[in-house]
Amino acid sequence: MSIILLPLIIILLITLGFQATKNNSHKPLVRLPRKVSVYILMSYFIVIVLATFVLYLIPLNENSEFQSIDQAEVNRFTSSFVSLYEGKFEDVDSKYLMKEWVQEVRNDEFYLKPKTLGQMPVLITIERIPGDSNRIEAFLYEGKLIMNGYEAKDFNKHNKIDPSENGLTISSTGTRSYDLAYFEYDMFTTQFTKNDSDSHRNSTSEWSSRLHLKIPESINVTIDESIAHQVNER
Repeated sequence: MSIILLPLIIILLITLGFQATKNNSHKPLVRLPRKVSVYILMSYFIVIVLATFVLYLIPLNENSEFQSIDQAEVNRFTSSFVSLYEGKFEDVDSKYLMKEWVQEVRNDEFYLKPKTLGQMPVLITIERIPGDSNRIEAFLYEGKLIMNGYEAKDFNKHNKIDPSENGLTISSTGTRSYDLAYFEYDMFTTQFTKNDSDSHRNSTSEWSSRLHLKIPESINVTIDESIAHQVNER
């Protein structure tokens, strides 16, 4: 916004100075011809138009909740996510893997639980693999929230997964809430602001983060009942 406010402040100062000298009984210090005043106003209008155009193409607010994303990137993510969902892991793009690790368990017992009953910020897929091993392979695949060509920033930042000796505790470090029922884009702040009109309904797509676990059949898995509906075992 400063790119727009600065010219306005300059014009206001010039105008105030001109008015002060004009109303003074002494000889005015500055006289602005009518044409110059018109040129100043026209210049300011042009600055506003250019600044609006720049802010629209290159969002300048680093603290905005949304950032632009092109359709090609959306298509790549969607294709990779579908491959993950269908179990075609060779087609999953590693670009979207947020974290990978190997975990060893004792006594062939593994526990999955949330820090708070029933609250889990990710979905879980368990892939049972043949073998007698105490090693579990895991990776976390990022989620996305996209609205009208804009992606919610830091959509995954609250996900927290704490490995323990014989399990994983999954929690969220904060609240993630986007009220996206009625919004319109504000090009000056790169934000979405509430609009109660039905004519401003927007199209949104959301993919939750996914935790994928490759667990040998020899390991017994215990899942907390409060999150059982968010766990899919293949």
